[in-house]
Amino acid sequence: IQHNILMYLSPLFILLGIPHQILDEFLEKNVGTRKILKFLVHPIIAGLLFTLVFSFWHFSAFYEAAIRDKTLHMAEHLSMFFSSILMWWPICSRSKLIPALPFGLQILYILALMLGQTPIFAILTFSKEVLYDTYFYAERIMDISPLEDQKTGGVLMKLANMIVSVVVISSAFYRWSKKQPV
Repeated sequence: IQHNILMYLSPLFILLGIPHQILDEFLEKNVGTRKILKFLVHPIIAGLLFTLVFSFWHFSAFYEAAIRDKTLHMAEHLSMFFSSILMWWPICSRSKLIPALPFGLQILYILALMLGQTPIFAILTFSKEVLYDTYFYAERIMDISPLEDQKTGGVLMKLANMIVSVVVISSAFYRWSKKQPV
C-alpha cells in the first residue's frame, strides 16, 4: 500500500497542485531543465522508466537489500517517486510549455503502462515459491502462508493498478468526448 500511494497518489496530487504559471515561469527561465524534462516525460521514456524502476525494486535481491539498508530504502522510494512524477506528466501536466498528451493518446499510454507492469504482478501472483526471504521468515499476523501472502500482495498490487488505470482512462475518455462534436 505504501508503494501504491508513493507511485500513484502522491505524484499525481503534487503535479495537479502546481499552478501552471509557476511551473511555466520556472521552465521558461531554465531552458536546459526544460529540454531534459521534455525528453524524460516523453511517454515512451517516462513509461519505460516508471516500469523499469518499479520492476527493478521487485527483484528479490534488490527488494531484500532495500529492506535491510536505510539509505538504499530511501533510494528505492525516491526513484519510485520521481519516476512516477515523470509517468504522470503526460497525463496531468498543467504546463503550457510541456503539456499533457491529447486524451486519446493518454488512453493508449495508460493501456501500455498496464501491459508493461503485468509481468511483475504475474510473477508475484503465480510464483510457486516465496520470492522474498523477509516475508518467508516474518511473523504471521493472519493465518495464511508466506506464499499465499505473496500471491495476495500481487493481486492487490494489480488491483490498485487497475483501479487507478480505469479511473484515468474513464476521465480521459469523458474529457475527450466533451471536446468532440456529436
